[in-house]
Amino acid sequence: MTLQLASEEIDKLTSRIYDLLPFLLVVLSILALFYLSPSNGASVAPPPTNAKPDDAIEADDQHNNASDSHPNDAGDLQLNDATEDQHDKAPPTNAKPDDASDAKPDDASDSHPNDAGDLQLNDATEDQSSNTSATTSEKHPKKNPADDLICPITRELPWVPVTAADGRTYEREAIKTYFKTQREKGLPIKSPFTNETMNDKLLPAPHIKSLIETLIENNVIAGDLLEAWNKRIEGEEEKEDLLQEANDGDGDAMYAVACHYEKGTWGFPEDPSLSFEWYKKSHQAGNTRGTACLGMAFLGGRGVERCHPLGMMYLGQAATAGSSFAACWLGTCLAKGYYGMPVNEKEGIFWLRKSLGVCAYPHMSNNTKIDAVLLLEKLLESQNEDSDADDN
Repeated sequence: MTLQLASEEIDKLTSRIYDLLPFLLVVLSILALFYLSPSNGASVAPPPTNAKPDDAIEADDQHNNASDSHPNDAGDLQLNDATEDQHDKAPPTNAKPDDASDAKPDDASDSHPNDAGDLQLNDATEDQSSNTSATTSEKHPKKNPADDLICPITRELPWVPVTAADGRTYEREAIKTYFKTQREKGLPIKSPFTNETMNDKLLPAPHIKSLIETLIENNVIAGDLLEAWNKRIEGEEEKEDLLQEANDGDGDAMYAVACHYEKGTWGFPEDPSLSFEWYKKSHQAGNTRGTACLGMAFLGGRGVERCHPLGMMYLGQAATAGSSFAACWLGTCLAKGYYGMPVNEKEGIFWLRKSLGVCAYPHMSNNTKIDAVLLLEKLLESQNEDSDADDN
């Protein structure tokens, strides 16, 4: 029991001595500096370049034994590797100051070779680079080269591109239709893109179409733009087939081509002159619809000089052959005395009824049918009133 108490007292005393050791070292250092100072006539050697501050002496003493287990050559090698790494790449963001480098014992550092450390550093650097790239792309999204090629009116890639006075690229028929609408409304022509006043000059831009085709071939354009472009290609193929049939003498194909030129649909430009020529060809090929539209072209002077007698002649031929459209217009002209025709309500009622009945070639629009029905009702009502007046 006595020995045990004595042992505990010795341990306590030893512990106190270790606690006082830093204080004693500091006191001894001060005394040494005092006695070795130049005022006492003693010379002081310059401190070594790798001298450490006094508060690091204790840390060095605690790790002397551990450092003795590593030869200097290995320590120099690790230092050289670390120096090269610092030149090759930036230090990690969690790097510690020099006075904290001794926090881990040497045997812990031996369990992780430099290669693994380099691998972790590379992974961290790659993660930081990818995060930086993602953040940059969110703030500044990459612009698609096709954005500047989209027509501001159709919001699609132009099949027949032209450059307007505002410097933008447009689908030719879309911008021409816009100009026409503005003129009809008596409004100034303004850029659909900038809304600033501009003239109506258009320049062909075949290089834009070549650029679009190159971007598509290199998979730069995708999504809705590509889908719309592919549909346009299919439409162009159908258009070429239709033109081929028309040129081969097919009357129905001729009539269809004339309609597309008249309305500017299916990729055809709006061209009244070409429309008239194809209506004329379809009439000559025996197409009744073409004959009816040829008559309307003469009556309206669309693509050809006005000629009411020729117009009424062709309308009469088509109405007799079974064209609902021609019968409707013939009846309207007779009922109201249009285009120099004498008013004849009885004949007008006949042809209006015929147009609304069973016709061999029905090609009236719904609006035209509605107008025909209303006019026929009005004519019949007027005829009944006249009949009642005669009876009285």
